Amino acid sequence: MSPPAPATSSALFALTAPQARVALDLAHGATISAAASAAGLHRATVHRWLRTPQFVEAVRQSREAYASGLRNQIFDEIKRMLNDPDLPADQRLSLALEILERPSRRARMRQNAT
Repeated sequence: MSPPAPATSSALFALTAPQARVALDLAHGATISAAASAAGLHRATVHRWLRTPQFVEAVRQSREAYASGLRNQIFDEIKRMLNDPDLPADQRLSLALEILERPSRRARMRQNAT
């Protein structure tokens, strides 16, 4: 499964090109140092940008868009697997049951944590 195509955040349009590149890199999980280096910047520059609401909002929106794209890819892959006639029926059933069990497992984990 390849990563989703870069999603466009409306807040990115208000940034300079280097800021937009760094914002996308951060949204996709890069460290501050790695994002700064990829853009040819010092990490202190990125830290300064992270103190501006405009840049922080661009990172937030980009992170949301990226996560949404990943979720869509995961759902598509699950649908493909559940409908794959070459996948044994017991494995498809196991996958379906695991998916159905997940929300209640998460609720039990939250309840046990309190």
